[in-house]
Amino acid sequence: MKEEIPVSTVTQPDGTGEFVTWNTRVDYINISAFGKLRFNAGLFMPYILLGPKIDFEINKVNSLGPVNVVEENFKKNRFGFKVGIGTEINLLSLNLIAEILYDTDFNELYENENLKVNSNSFDLRVGIIL
Repeated sequence: MKEEIPVSTVTQPDGTGEFVTWNTRVDYINISAFGKLRFNAGLFMPYILLGPKIDFEINKVNSLGPVNVVEENFKKNRFGFKVGIGTEINLLSLNLIAEILYDTDFNELYENENLKVNSNSFDLRVGIIL
């Protein structure tokens, strides 16, 4: 997450013309369990994925330091689900995969009376099945 925030002061409530860059990085370990509904279509085997996930925070760095109350109170563990589609492609002796997944959380990452922070993403995966 990266955002430019305008700076205001008591004497200049409309802003000073200066901006502070708010740059945050949060790293997680993700554990997912998927159910897979697969269709055999010859060369291609399309499938649908659906399942729960949990993310464990392992590192957090923000450019504003410890004064950022919002980020310091982010939930450390996130519960949610992933849903997606993909296909296996059998080419000679290679088994390739391509997937797109939507990842979202059940609850907000942070919430108070003025602010809600949530997290979701799209994952694009390509690979070789060994």
